[in-house]
Amino acid sequence: TMTVNRKFMTPVKLANFATLIFTTNQLPPVSDKTMGFYRRLMIIDVNKPIESPNPLFEYNLDGSFFAEFGNSIILDASLRVLAEVEKSSGRMEVNFLVNGIVVTECDRCLEKLEIPMDFRTTLSVKFARTGEIGEQIVDDSSEDMVIIDPSEGELDLKQYIYDYVCINLPLQRVHSEGECNA
Repeated sequence: TMTVNRKFMTPVKLANFATLIFTTNQLPPVSDKTMGFYRRLMIIDVNKPIESPNPLFEYNLDGSFFAEFGNSIILDASLRVLAEVEKSSGRMEVNFLVNGIVVTECDRCLEKLEIPMDFRTTLSVKFARTGEIGEQIVDDSSEDMVIIDPSEGELDLKQYIYDYVCINLPLQRVHSEGECNA
């Protein structure tokens, strides 16, 4: 929590639950050089020339990754995320392969429940100046496509990975018959 001092009023205590997503030309200078800071970043350099045809990024996620998002329904996890980047003129596709286990609460007995995860999904990225693509005006990114300015050098994948894992959880999370403590 932090205390906000308002002029001529009583201070207010706030708890921040925001997830910040940035696209930048380069990382800003920071004084914190510890892994505690850098391990929280998931960065893809979109301006770097890609030597291999489809570079592969691998992330191993645990419960601390999901804890950073605040009120997460995921208590713990052991996930392997492979992100294959296919870059072409004016666009980029990030193909995700996610497999492993997440731990959440059973909807019936509220005990811990392990749910296996194994899915593929794709994030499409289009490079365009904000507000225009050729003759067309771009009103906003869709859920299938993210539009970023070509001058932005990096794309942080954390929020997308978190969202994809949460979306792929079953609607009803319960133990198998006979295993529930309800």
